[in-house]
Amino acid sequence: EWLARWTTRPAKKTFSGDRASKETASKAETGKKEGPDPSMSSAWRQSGKGKPVVPQLLLHPQNSVVLDACHTLFLLYSKEESTPDEELERKIELGSHLLEATKSIISGISKFRGTVMYEASMTKIASFVRRLETGETINDNTKELAQESLEGLSESLDLLQYEPLDQPEGILYQTGCRQLAQLKSFVEKIMPDLPILNV
Repeated sequence: EWLARWTTRPAKKTFSGDRASKETASKAETGKKEGPDPSMSSAWRQSGKGKPVVPQLLLHPQNSVVLDACHTLFLLYSKEESTPDEELERKIELGSHLLEATKSIISGISKFRGTVMYEASMTKIASFVRRLETGETINDNTKELAQESLEGLSESLDLLQYEPLDQPEGILYQTGCRQLAQLKSFVEKIMPDLPILNV
């Protein structure tokens, strides 16, 4: 829904001091409202109902500008457990959009998708831990979040396992493997019936 708000907005028309003074004086003398300036483009002229026509430019969700902006925001948001819930949710939302939008663009094994999936999964895990810390009872929604988190983390490691171990993505893979083992051990104690634990 938030992507649909990418629109262009009209700028205010400005005049030089002399022209503005002349037009103000002219309006005061005639007492009439002046019509649209002929030099203005048709997009700015008034419609038949007297309302300005505002041009809108909606960008496609897979537009490179949108994806670049989403990726930048995605990386700026923190995935730490101390991060406010709203920011965690926004990071998860951005990550989901990036993964969905690049599914057909970047197919196969991709370190871009691997790193985005890792970040998104760790953000879901932070949200999951936050819920437990606030005393939320374990229900179907909590189990679903834990399942999605571990599945996403496991899939991200599948994509990153071929990266050189001395590169950032390879180091991330090694870190992720340790985190996945620790998380499975933790979740198994409180949700022993979670399907992913049997994989």
